[in-house]
Amino acid sequence: MFSETAHARIQANSEEFRGGASRACEETEAGSAPEVFDMAAEEAKQVTILAVDCGMKNNIIRYFVESLRVKLIVVPWDYDFTQDEFDGLFLSNGPGNPLKCEVTIGHVREVMLRRPTLPIFGICLGNQILGLASGATTYKMKFGNRGMNQPCVDMRTTRCYITPQNHGFAIDNASLSDGWMPLMINANDGSNEGTGAGPRAKYTFCVGG
Repeated sequence: MFSETAHARIQANSEEFRGGASRACEETEAGSAPEVFDMAAEEAKQVTILAVDCGMKNNIIRYFVESLRVKLIVVPWDYDFTQDEFDGLFLSNGPGNPLKCEVTIGHVREVMLRRPTLPIFGICLGNQILGLASGATTYKMKFGNRGMNQPCVDMRTTRCYITPQNHGFAIDNASLSDGWMPLMINANDGSNEGTGAGPRAKYTFCVGG
């Protein structure tokens, strides 16, 4: 059963993880201290995921901890995690221009160089941050992709998914570095909704942003 202590901590910190870091990402304010959410002590072997909060929704924390049953370390956008130990890196969603997150981009780039096989997953702003860290460029969309019914095509299978989205910036597919590829493409405007590199590492998506 899910740890009541961890559940209480998620509830108690609901305001802290309601997007404050994303505002700091644009205003270059100092972030808060890391917060650890984990399961009960009987879990013998837990996967440790470090999540960079750029405006992360509370339900993402709950899903990681309650459903995936991982040890989740949530850090603010400006936290230097390059020396920390973790099994996977998660880059959260958040509003605004990804170019304003220069500190986060630098940390992600350094981790990619030091640990090239580390699994990295990002959504929305996290997708764009990872793209910038890999050497790609982003651009401001004319209207953005917003709403509950955005069609996204998985380029590996050509299957189309209907997704909720809310982002006004996108990765330029033509700027992707060697070894990187578009994974998801918006069927309406052809914009990038996800990128990938390698058979196991670094998959990112804009869906749900």
